[in-house]
Amino acid sequence: TEVERHYGVPWMRMPATRGGRPRHGLVHALRQRQAMSRLLCQLCGGPTVGTRKDARTLFLAAGARQALYAGEPTASPPVHAVCARLAVEHCPPLHRRGWAAALVERTPVWGVAGTVYDPLTLERVPGPEDGEGLHRVAFTDTRRIRWTLAARLVITLEGVTPVTDLDALADEETAMIRAMR
Repeated sequence: TEVERHYGVPWMRMPATRGGRPRHGLVHALRQRQAMSRLLCQLCGGPTVGTRKDARTLFLAAGARQALYAGEPTASPPVHAVCARLAVEHCPPLHRRGWAAALVERTPVWGVAGTVYDPLTLERVPGPEDGEGLHRVAFTDTRRIRWTLAARLVITLEGVTPVTDLDALADEETAMIRAMR
């Protein structure tokens, strides 16, 4: 069979069905890759570029942390400010573990997260105990990237400005959208 390759790496195949209920914690490999490469909102699927006066994009991460930082690799797609506000209100992981948000100027592609196979035995290499069990492999890691079945595209965040007030950001975004109509 033909192997689906993007960025020179084989990718996990998934059906492209629509509908159903949100399944928190489960990520659709195709939709995640599309959202990351096109900077689409992880909630509504709309473009996040051009929704702000400046060219920055909003990223939201779950977990009790102080802030997102420059150079941080992430597999979480960007989000509109209005969608981020809704997510913080309604998403159980964000309620339980807290969140951090930042406006980001640049998002260079870094690598992938996926399943790594041993080149000698072809056995799956046990993944990290992070809940997903996926290895993060940089495109520069030429030895391991060849033996990786990708499930997520990973980018780095550059030009990071922490955001603590999603309400103000969402109101600003809404006003800009109304002005464009």
